[in-house]
Amino acid sequence: REDEEFEGKQTWAELGGSSHAQHYLQNFDEHPTNLMLGQTCDHQAQADARVICQKHLGTVAHSSYLEECVYDVCAGGGEEAAEMTAEMLKF
Repeated sequence: REDEEFEGKQTWAELGGSSHAQHYLQNFDEHPTNLMLGQTCDHQAQADARVICQKHLGTVAHSSYLEECVYDVCAGGGEEAAEMTAEMLKF
């Protein structure tokens, strides 16, 4: 971590986020290679990711966040990526 002077000492849950998102972020910090970033997505995988993102993003599913979510889910983040995006958009 290069910006330690700006690092928050509180957990995501302590900041008001869900415990599910807290677990995801902690797991990612400890094991960043768990997300297979760079995985290629065919048309079916993109369509499946779009359905997952629309489910979690609800009313913002028409925004640019949808395409970012589709990329994240399809690139290996799975449904957890969509859940985390939805959680962050609550703020």
